[in-house]
Amino acid sequence: MARFECTKCGSLVLVEQGAKMATCNVCGKKQRVPDTLIDGKSLEARREYDPNWEHYEKLLHMARKYKDIKVLTETAEEFDRLANYRNSREMAEFCRKRIVEEQARLQEEAEKQKAEDQQKAKVKKRNHFRMALINIGVVILIIGPNLFYNLVISPSINYEKAENLISKGRYEEAIDIFRELDGYKDSEELIAQCKDAIVERSYNNALDSMKKGYFSSAQTFFEKLGNYKDSAALAKECGYQYGLSLFNDKSYLRALKTFRELGDYKDSLDLLKQSEAAYQEETYNKAVANMNEGSYETAQRDFQSISGYKDSDMLAKECQYQIALRYIANGKFEWAINKLEELGDYKDSQDLLKQSEDGYKEEIYNQALAALNAGRYENALSEFERISGYKDSDSMAKECIYQKGVRFMEVEKYNWALKEFEKIMDYKDASALAKDAEAKLALKD
Repeated sequence: MARFECTKCGSLVLVEQGAKMATCNVCGKKQRVPDTLIDGKSLEARREYDPNWEHYEKLLHMARKYKDIKVLTETAEEFDRLANYRNSREMAEFCRKRIVEEQARLQEEAEKQKAEDQQKAKVKKRNHFRMALINIGVVILIIGPNLFYNLVISPSINYEKAENLISKGRYEEAIDIFRELDGYKDSEELIAQCKDAIVERSYNNALDSMKKGYFSSAQTFFEKLGNYKDSAALAKECGYQYGLSLFNDKSYLRALKTFRELGDYKDSLDLLKQSEAAYQEETYNKAVANMNEGSYETAQRDFQSISGYKDSDMLAKECQYQIALRYIANGKFEWAINKLEELGDYKDSQDLLKQSEDGYKEEIYNQALAALNAGRYENALSEFERISGYKDSDSMAKECIYQKGVRFMEVEKYNWALKEFEKIMDYKDASALAKDAEAKLALKD
């Protein structure tokens, strides 16, 4: 359960975990649950156990949103600084892949612009051809201008345009034009040649990326080419080289994933074992360092990720135990209870669990008492009932009902008052007040 104060009357409102809306039981105001309490934890608590969270989320947004090469380069470097935090290394590679793609796009745009400039230079030459068309105007008048244009002039112009596009390497645009020509001259053969040229261009781009050391990007390109030439073999080789670079950079987790995908290619299986061992040892040492620095949440996650390695399972429990102690020291008994219940009989966890439960009940008791003194009887009643049996909570719950009845009497809501007094007929003078309420109701009738 999560709690927050009503924005209208100040009463304590109880909500289930994950609820978005809640209604105050005292004043009836329907309101949105504050974002910081929807999950029962505050953003400050999130920052306490995960200091890299906000920076990581910001970088994640930049990696996916921006195309600017400078921004992507800086974002990749920031991910590198986060090292093994979540999938930071993979996101750094993702940024660098986007940089390569953006550079290729910019280069292609530059080539297109150059081609357009060359095309403008040929406009004057085409004017000569148009003048020639004027000289055969008599023929056009005889057979009909539209028919002549559609059968002779238009296909010839478009065919020439498509050939120019091929010379510029703009094969996709050329294919579109040849298809519209529908068998004109050798259009079908040229379409097939354009398709082959597109595949060859992709193959050469992949080779270029491989030579430059962009093995991950090159692998992706080769895999898309399927069985074209030696693409399948080169895809595996790129994956292997990428795995080696990751291993040498001590990115052991990503390296072991890469070698696992390669199967028995070359010595990938041996490198997989080496990567796993190095990753476990690296993670173990990092977890021990975090534990010694008091970063128990981070250390526990790392120990759990290498469960079974050395004494990681025992140290993970010790981290959880220390987290629970910290919660107790800070008065966060409810959080401590959750941790201690999972620890079972580890050390004195059961004794600490009882202390935390008592502390939690005392916290609720004091909150309920404050609500009662402030006249928030419904809220106070709910809290006292939650800790029934603790101290005089049962008696105080009756007091809440009694005071609700008295308030209803004061505002002449006798039927409501009667309902409250009938719940506690043996408490104080509730029986007499109930009779008084009945009498006043009878007079009203």
